[in-house]
Amino acid sequence: MGSHLLKILCLGVCLILCNEVASREVVPCSLFLQEVKQNLPLTGILKQESNGFTYIDLDDRYIHQLIQNLPIEGFVEPPYFGEGLIGAHITLVMPDEWAEIPQIEECDQPFSFVLKECEIVHPLNWAEISEVFLITLDAPELTALREKYGLKPRDFDFHITIGVKKN
Repeated sequence: MGSHLLKILCLGVCLILCNEVASREVVPCSLFLQEVKQNLPLTGILKQESNGFTYIDLDDRYIHQLIQNLPIEGFVEPPYFGEGLIGAHITLVMPDEWAEIPQIEECDQPFSFVLKECEIVHPLNWAEISEVFLITLDAPELTALREKYGLKPRDFDFHITIGVKKN
């Protein structure tokens, strides 16, 4: 699990650090988002790994189903699936942020979100991946949860990574 989890954390770190993103572009996708709203739950369950990585666990159809219907071609599933991996998720807290708080008391509770828009992110310094397709979210409950635990506000939107484009 260690190397797989490291891949996931690297993807998360790559996307969340503004200085690690070369550019972002909004992709027109209103019909795509409407289909998502009609066919997938807009909630997930809060989970925390032993290293502090905290996330909203989502229905894996967010990746398996949506990757086939993206409004842009060439993306494949992100490396989140397989034994010991977490699957579709929304990152809430990275392990380095969680050093002072041992356990979040809201684990296993549902949290909701609203789909905002689709983006393609071009990460810097990530040799194997040239683009990441994600859905940005409005998630006031998640923002409030970070605030409750004394974590600084995020510099970017919560999001669901749907696919990656390899070099």
